[in-house]
Amino acid sequence: MKPSPLSRRGLDLLLALLALGAATFAALAWLAGGPATLGLSEATRDTAAAAGVLLGAAVAGLTLARWLGGRRARGGPPVGAQRPGGLPAPGDEALAVLLHAAPLAMAVIEADPPRVRLWNPAAERLFGWRAEELLGRPLPGVPSEREEELQVYRRAVASGKAETDREVQRPRADGSLVEVRMSAAPLPAGPAGAGRLLLIFSDLTARRQAERALLQSDATLRGVYDNAPVCMGVVELALDGRNILHVHDNPVSCRLLGLPSGGSANRLASGLGASRETIALWIEHYRRAEAQGTPVRFEFEVPGPGERRWFEASVSCIGPGPSGRMRYCYVADDVTARHRAAQRLRDSEAAARLALQVARLGTWSWSADEGTVRLDARAGEIAGLPDAHPRSPARLFERVHPEDRDRLRARWEEVLAGRDGGPIEEEFRVLLHDGAPRWVASRARLLGGGPRPQQLLGTLLDTTEHKRAEQALRSADRRKDEFLATLAHELRNPLAPIRNGVHLLRRATAGLPAAEPPLTMMERQVTHMERLIDDLLDVSRVARDLLVLRTERMPLADVLQQAVETCQPAIDAAGHALELRLPDAGVVVEADPVRLAQVIGNLLHNAAKYTSPGGHIVLEGGRDGPTARVTVTDDGLGIPAEMLSRIFDLFTQVEGPPERAQGGLGIGLTIARRLAELHGGRLEAHSEGTGRGSRFVLELPACGAPAADAPATGHAAAPPAPRPPRESSRPRHVLVADEDPDTGESLGHFLRLGGNPTTVVRDGLQALRAAEALHPEVALLDVGMPGLSGYEVARRLRTQDWGRAMLLIAVTGWGQPADRMRAEAAGFDHHVVKPFEPEELEALLAAPDGEAPAGPPPGETGATPGRARSVQSSS
Repeated sequence: MKPSPLSRRGLDLLLALLALGAATFAALAWLAGGPATLGLSEATRDTAAAAGVLLGAAVAGLTLARWLGGRRARGGPPVGAQRPGGLPAPGDEALAVLLHAAPLAMAVIEADPPRVRLWNPAAERLFGWRAEELLGRPLPGVPSEREEELQVYRRAVASGKAETDREVQRPRADGSLVEVRMSAAPLPAGPAGAGRLLLIFSDLTARRQAERALLQSDATLRGVYDNAPVCMGVVELALDGRNILHVHDNPVSCRLLGLPSGGSANRLASGLGASRETIALWIEHYRRAEAQGTPVRFEFEVPGPGERRWFEASVSCIGPGPSGRMRYCYVADDVTARHRAAQRLRDSEAAARLALQVARLGTWSWSADEGTVRLDARAGEIAGLPDAHPRSPARLFERVHPEDRDRLRARWEEVLAGRDGGPIEEEFRVLLHDGAPRWVASRARLLGGGPRPQQLLGTLLDTTEHKRAEQALRSADRRKDEFLATLAHELRNPLAPIRNGVHLLRRATAGLPAAEPPLTMMERQVTHMERLIDDLLDVSRVARDLLVLRTERMPLADVLQQAVETCQPAIDAAGHALELRLPDAGVVVEADPVRLAQVIGNLLHNAAKYTSPGGHIVLEGGRDGPTARVTVTDDGLGIPAEMLSRIFDLFTQVEGPPERAQGGLGIGLTIARRLAELHGGRLEAHSEGTGRGSRFVLELPACGAPAADAPATGHAAAPPAPRPPRESSRPRHVLVADEDPDTGESLGHFLRLGGNPTTVVRDGLQALRAAEALHPEVALLDVGMPGLSGYEVARRLRTQDWGRAMLLIAVTGWGQPADRMRAEAAGFDHHVVKPFEPEELEALLAAPDGEAPAGPPPGETGATPGRARSVQSSS
């Protein structure tokens, strides 16, 4: 049956569309994978795509021509005739249909001038211009590239060959620019004979974004690679398989090889100094990583100048390289510090073992899992065990002395029950095979968390000899206490005739004013000696627990007043101001009145002694609930922080400069604290540091019921004022400066009895003022005076015209060579060490000014080179 014209036209159109689809598919296939597979360039890809479309147009042309011809025969309009400004030529209908269906942005232009003749929908989507906006008009372009673009078009038309591989920027309808790859393929001339071109545009936006992302990723990886603190690199095996070719190494690796960054590329390991053994070791690890498909880790040692370094490496296989040979990557980190730490740990363990051996310590351990105690050889030897096999705790307790066994077992059970988590320190006796006891000290620590210990580690030390020495020391200490007691008793005996002799002298010299001051001084010193002896006796009694208190209820205020009466002379002599704050009469204590007054008196004497002249002392009593409190506060030298914990120790004194030394035995505070404890109280010391004063707080149990009223009676009267001495006929004016009033006044009386007019002052400032006013011929200066030391006074005197010829004598208790040199440097003529005989001073005064007496006086230790000479009593 003859097909109808309609059926024939439909079939022709279908064939044309199939041909177009085949051409488009061919172009897309080339775009997707053809060039990459065959190694073609992108420009060739674009030309191939255009050729595929043109091929499809040629195949479909004959079929479409019949359909289009029939359309014209039927009076229908040509394709594209509805677009104003640029109708397709009568032969362009097929090309217009093909471009309309193509997925690539395409356009047909007249080459010169470039006017748009066809503009497909893909171009509309890419550039934003609709076809009706561009047909018959110039192709929009970038002005700076227009001339070069025209040259491309003209070459394509003139040569009849496609111009490819053109990456250009073209404007969009919104004013933005899009980067495209453009190919221009010449077409047959149009009806007017004008050269035409088929333009194909490939959008490069996604590709550029991918390239930028790839570059950024590559830069990031490169930054990590180049700046990593570890060695990294890529290598491959040489052709013979017995060497390693370095493809690339990061800067850390290059520095390790002694090369600049990148200096190891394409060099063999043997040429970089690696030994044959090292290369073989690395090849073995590379091959193993390739065979097992996982990284291989190992450590290696690198010799270097002066030291060897250790590295930990990991190698992996990353596949064949461009050469076809397998490539490997490596990462190596310097672990020298870790190796050294491990070595130090091993050394420390060895040192610990050596220390245990030197100290003859044994070690033992117990674990909850085993329930037995393991002892090393030394611990077994200390415990008297024949071997060091594990033993149960019960077996070991059988070796403990019966007097210590129950205590030690109870402590062990307490520790295992988790009731004692601290360090364990015990001392006990073990019985040897012959029954002899041996003292053992054990120290242990708990290991493992949880409510119960999981493991105990400890040491054993044989302390038998230490115990024997300790017992011997106790015996010696006891004998010392007995000696002090005997000494104190023996020293009290000669004091009685001395005190009696003073009374006889006072009667014999009645009416002689010159004799009164020295007699008063002698009585005061005898009293001081008695106090020292009493302290020695008290120390002995306290140490041997022989001190008995005779307690009674009394108002605390009475005890404070009694203590003040005892200490008032010493406080007044130092020029201190005493502020007394008595408690209410209702504050009552149960105490030995004599001993409690002794405690408070010791505190007041201590405050007076360690406070600079003219200081302020506060004695305050009161009650705080069930506690009676007494506080002694001063603004004196203070107590260094490191001394607070041992200020109450026997024979302990706060150290200071020699010129501020206060003397004493350092036993007063020891007695005071012990007496406070015997009364059921306590004594504490507080100070903010050197130069900040001190505060002593005595706390005693207060009685519930108040005692009868006992009003305060006031302070004790000051000692009688000395009578003026008789004048001497010897005409030599002497200035005496000594902070100790007895020393200064006794020396002054002696000089006056010898006929020398004498002025006595108490400190350095007074000495300067008296010297300036009186211009004495001789000055005896105590070097440890308050305010200004004797050294400073001598230096200032030597700067005055009237003081250059003055005879300066340093009077001090310090007689070392350094002290004599210091006196000479300050300008002293002589250096006299206390105590000295009066005849020594007379010899110095009788000699010509600035000269030593003829012949060494009794007890002289010899003169030092220079000006100052040192004199010391033979006593």
